[in-house]
Amino acid sequence: MMAAQSGKTLQLGEGAAKEERDKVFARLKEGKGGGKVPDKWADSDVQRMIFGHDCMAIAEERFEELFAAV
Repeated sequence: MMAAQSGKTLQLGEGAAKEERDKVFARLKEGKGGGKVPDKWADSDVQRMIFGHDCMAIAEERFEELFAAV
């Protein structure tokens, strides 16, 4: 879903939507904020969600339960 959303946002072609997206990128680059990052992979909240998930820790915590279910 995130890939589809990023594709739609980043591949706008020409027009008002592209111009607005580019203004947001410019404000972010200048350090002026400007809302959510249009490129989801560059958004700190998305990075925290993806890279903050420790699947190894979860597997270690739940190993006995998961192994018993097999």
